[in-house]
Amino acid sequence: TPGQLLSVVATNENAAVRYLQIHNKASAPTAGEAAVVSYIIPAGTTAAPGRIQLTMADFGNNGLHLSTGIALGISTASDTFTAATAGECFLSYVYK
Repeated sequence: TPGQLLSVVATNENAAVRYLQIHNKASAPTAGEAAVVSYIIPAGTTAAPGRIQLTMADFGNNGLHLSTGIALGISTASDTFTAATAGECFLSYVYK
């Protein structure tokens, strides 16, 4: 359903950068879909994962409004969704 994304923390244990993608849809992103916005998650390791934290300072006082639904994905490509390996990246987010 529609909502506001208020904050996101994403980590990456891979030695290559990954991309946090935000999609405006009511289901999980699928291969080849374009994101509303994409953010770089720095490369990292298991002991020192790359990390990005986005808050309302990044999204605005009311959060990032997504009219269809809030779908997040971690991708190996910046422009279109290409799923990263599940065990190397982690997401935590707050929405309303």
